[in-house]
Amino acid sequence: LINLSSPNNVTLADAQAVAAIVDDDAAILQLAFGRATALDAVTLLREPFAATNPVYFGSDKHGRVIVFTLNLVLTPGLVVTAQAVDDQQVTHQLAVEFVGHVPSFIPQIPAEPALTQIVLKLPEGITTAGDLRVRIITRGRFSNQVVIAVKP
Repeated sequence: LINLSSPNNVTLADAQAVAAIVDDDAAILQLAFGRATALDAVTLLREPFAATNPVYFGSDKHGRVIVFTLNLVLTPGLVVTAQAVDDQQVTHQLAVEFVGHVPSFIPQIPAEPALTQIVLKLPEGITTAGDLRVRIITRGRFSNQVVIAVKP
């Protein structure tokens, strides 16, 4: 509730109102030196990421990449999607396989929310090494675009 009081040169017909704070800010993916802060989901190594990963635990050997954001508030029913554009300007929808907080993260600024990790499955059909420009979409809003290097 919002309560208005002490008006100047106006008459309040109703001094109380209801307001809702909507958490719909776009997620901000983390960057380091102009590239995505990202790790291989299996080896935890930095880029370039292999489009296929023979050591992945499941039967699907596509590479998986973890990207990170500090401002993504996880709420029940939150839908996170992702897309990437390759060097040939082809847009790929990336499967989002996991979204969750990094449990051991301790923020330097107490007001910061938790560090969130997002595991993305790399697209099929990557035949040459190059960059993918990656964005996530939450609450109908696009994040900033980050760049990751991928190799076949």
